[in-house]
Amino acid sequence: MAHDLYRGLRGEDLNKTVRDLGLDEKYLDDPNLAHSKIASIMLREKYGVEDSDILNAVSFHTTGRRNMSTLEKVVFLADAIEPGRNYPGVEDIRKAAEKGLDEGCLCSMLGTIRHVQEQGAYLDEDTIEAAEFLKENK
Repeated sequence: MAHDLYRGLRGEDLNKTVRDLGLDEKYLDDPNLAHSKIASIMLREKYGVEDSDILNAVSFHTTGRRNMSTLEKVVFLADAIEPGRNYPGVEDIRKAAEKGLDEGCLCSMLGTIRHVQEQGAYLDEDTIEAAEFLKENK
């Protein structure tokens, strides 16, 4: 539940929170990327969560990152393939996930990279690095 705690922030509320927390400006006007960073910070500051694995799992559940822990991969992949998800490629990710956690994560990341590049939108470097790391360590 905590990973999407701030998913609903939009517009000026989002941007004010991004600025107040000292997050990078790349998160302005980008609720898809910002909500995970905000949630991680608020879990630590407001709710007293100190476990770095939990905080990282929340912080990187939308992008992934290089050398993710098992918990980070589980949250990342579960978020991508939960039953309510219905987008092009989700069935491929679900099938890859049946083969293993790394396979599912990599399939999801490659799909995200392709989709974001096709849209001409900002692609977080953490996703690129995470996918490269998984490919290198297959």
